[in-house]
Amino acid sequence: MTHPDHDLYALAQEVEAMFPGRRVVVSAFPHRAVEVDFGSPLGPRVRCLIHDSRMHMSLDWGQEEQAEAVRARLPIQLEDPFRLGPGQRPGGDACIIEVAYPRDALPADHRLRNDVQALVMLAELLQD
Repeated sequence: MTHPDHDLYALAQEVEAMFPGRRVVVSAFPHRAVEVDFGSPLGPRVRCLIHDSRMHMSLDWGQEEQAEAVRARLPIQLEDPFRLGPGQRPGGDACIIEVAYPRDALPADHRLRNDVQALVMLAELLQD
């Protein structure tokens, strides 16, 4: 996984390489982000948002009511740095699980890859 100091498109290419067949979307507005699309407007999305001071990864769901039901089904206990999401976000999606790292204290590349892979695998399990 490319650290946020590197090009946003390089991050997208690495995410695409990790998940062949998944659509990966890059956006620069309103936030610099890479999104793994699962093909459903009401279903899961995994996002890697790059802010000035931090990198934020999340598993989001279409609507808060659906997100609450998905959160209730989670068969896991979260450990730091993961935490249950805060709920509805501006723009409509609701966060299920999130992790954030200060840009000046990012973990090693393999840890970032593992975090993205964990969120995508969880999204695939919960989508069924």
